[in-house]
Amino acid sequence: MQFPNSAYSGYSSFNTTARQLLKLAEKRYGECVKPIKISVKEWDADHPETSFDPSFTQATIKIQKTDENQRRYQLAQEVVQCLSPVPPEQLTFFDKGLAQMFALSVGVKITPPEDNEIQKNTLKVANFANCWRRRAGRILFSGYAKNRSISRGLRRTT
Repeated sequence: MQFPNSAYSGYSSFNTTARQLLKLAEKRYGECVKPIKISVKEWDADHPETSFDPSFTQATIKIQKTDENQRRYQLAQEVVQCLSPVPPEQLTFFDKGLAQMFALSVGVKITPPEDNEIQKNTLKVANFANCWRRRAGRILFSGYAKNRSISRGLRRTT
């Protein structure tokens, strides 16, 4: 999963990597609730972001212009949202924690930032989810995308 170097002028490698990461996430957590097209762009901001078209069939993932491993981490974290897309205000800490857990599993020597309360709560949920994944195996997480109801009772991120 090589990203283009800074002299690269296209984004096809980002898009290809996003599809590969989505396939890996589907293998771990269950298939997407519906087919989705993903486009990836770099942007100058302090955070990654995913937005969806009104039908939730097209995702635009924006990642920061940073080193390759950090971009992979951000892309992996954002790609998990494509399994069961919802408006940003409906994301739960469970959703974010699961995304962070996935991103940590594909990154190399990555530690997530703990600079604010949302990140701290997300990390707590990721640790909780990881513990449950070890105990319950794939049963709890394999149907995540199609059975998102397990996360609806948890606090919202906004």
